[in-house]
Amino acid sequence: MTYKKRRQNKIIKNILYILKWILLLPCILVDYLICSIIRLKRRRCPHNKQAMFIGIGILVLSCAMVYYMSGNVFFGMHKENSVPSVSAHEDSHNDKPMDMKKKEYGIQIGVDKPYNLFMHDMATQHKELTSSTFTDSPTDALNQEVKTNDMTVKENQSIDDNFFQKTLFIGNSRTKGLYLASAPKGATFYAHEGLLVNNALTKTFIKQKDNQLKISIPEALSKQSFDKVYLMFGTNELGWVSLDTFINYYQDIIDTVQQHNEDATIYVQAILPVSEKKSESTTIYTNDNIVRFNEKIMTMCKEENIHYLDTWASVANDKGVLPDEASTDGIHLNKTYTEIWLDYIRRHTIQETSIKMKDRMKHGI
Repeated sequence: MTYKKRRQNKIIKNILYILKWILLLPCILVDYLICSIIRLKRRRCPHNKQAMFIGIGILVLSCAMVYYMSGNVFFGMHKENSVPSVSAHEDSHNDKPMDMKKKEYGIQIGVDKPYNLFMHDMATQHKELTSSTFTDSPTDALNQEVKTNDMTVKENQSIDDNFFQKTLFIGNSRTKGLYLASAPKGATFYAHEGLLVNNALTKTFIKQKDNQLKISIPEALSKQSFDKVYLMFGTNELGWVSLDTFINYYQDIIDTVQQHNEDATIYVQAILPVSEKKSESTTIYTNDNIVRFNEKIMTMCKEENIHYLDTWASVANDKGVLPDEASTDGIHLNKTYTEIWLDYIRRHTIQETSIKMKDRMKHGI
């Protein structure tokens, strides 16, 4: 769905929301009048039951009319747009990732392990999965048919730092860790600890060169243009109740980027896994939950014609978890693994950046 079309849909929803209240008030009045009549005539009217049934019928028909004309706004819109009652923040925010001595861990850089390989377990079980699912039968999981997505960026020739001269990275503390440990030369980072999709556009955290005053992402985008934009959100939102709310806020961020950089190539990155120990110690930061969020993010990218980067595969091991040696807290990557993550980004690019996404989709390129 394009930005203009989604904006039109929002306007229509607002109109329907107002219409709902216009229609609901007469229904309440009718209901009140019916109840009053029944109370007044209860002892003198010989047709109490008939009056009661007529009143109920009128009320049901009125509610049905409101439901139909408002497009289910009354029952669904408020829940969809509400802020989740439960939210989660990353429980560790290190300004600098812990570096480690470079050792050989048998890491195969370049071997993609799409998270969809593990989704079959979720489809075959009625109860919530635990992280042991990946450890019980990783071989069976790897043999499953992989779901395809046209927007998932395939492996390409690795690019150098010149590619990142007009590139922007937006995200939370994991993206900040990439900046501190392995940032490519020339790239710009709008990254902050605890950044969420619902406050990313309003939080003032970006420092200006000649001014002590910090500004928000939309303000910063109005001052500088970019050819490529990389987004990564979701770790802090794993405790959210509504996935749809998460996606709606994510789309708002994409819309804002497109408004200021219409021709920019946008990459949405998958949420990176956490360690097995971290996943087993919490009900929020679990790899199964990350898989569930990534599935929704992939669907969003397909609907929005936005490139999807399966960065989950860059650091996940055969169990579908972050290796223990990759992090000190099970979430934030050390320098060795941020370089592995960046290497994956370098090898998965759309290099015909001069062609607009909509033109590529129109001509089937």
